Amino acid sequence: MNTTLWIIQGIVATALAASGLLIMLMPKEKLTPKLSWVKVYSDGLRYFITTVRLKIK
Repeated sequence: MNTTLWIIQGIVATALAASGLLIMLMPKEKLTPKLSWVKVYSDGLRYFITTVRLKIK
């Protein structure tokens, strides 16, 4: 049972890390239709937010 939970946790962590990297690396023009907060904040703040999200997880 513990092994299964560890595997599921690893899969979820990988998915969250990948989503954070996509937000960090994709151009602002591609993200704006899907994420409305991207157009409000600067690129530096977007990088900071995604970096903090990746470090927390």
